[in-house]
Amino acid sequence: MKPNDRGPGYVLTSISDVRRRSADTRAPARTVARVQVGEAIETPLVFWALLLLWPAKSMRARLWRVGVGLPLFLGLEAVTTAVQFIYMLPEVSARLAGETDPITLLERWSRFLEAEGSYVVEALFVFATLELADRGFSAKLSPSAAQR
Repeated sequence: MKPNDRGPGYVLTSISDVRRRSADTRAPARTVARVQVGEAIETPLVFWALLLLWPAKSMRARLWRVGVGLPLFLGLEAVTTAVQFIYMLPEVSARLAGETDPITLLERWSRFLEAEGSYVVEALFVFATLELADRGFSAKLSPSAAQR
């Protein structure tokens, strides 16, 4: 993390060397990915705020949602914030292989996220968490589940 030289705030920076072969001593290409810190904290803020503010029948049900939400949140971080750092690597590899205008699946996903698609993905993960948690909590409390 360092101060943003292009405007206010801070940025997270990832610098990666791309080699044609693993035995190459010098990398023919280097990628530099920059993500504003505000973007990096957006996903946890939106996810946990939606999840914790959604009405629950009891505190126990809310805690159950947090337990179910934690692994889903980690997956959400992987498909949003982490992709912003690595999406350039396949593009640079394709350029080194001779493609003139490569658009990879990760590049399309990154464009979608930057075009406010991240809010859609975050909301979908929250709704999936709510559904899974409510199903699991209901099954845990139902008498038929105790008889099995």
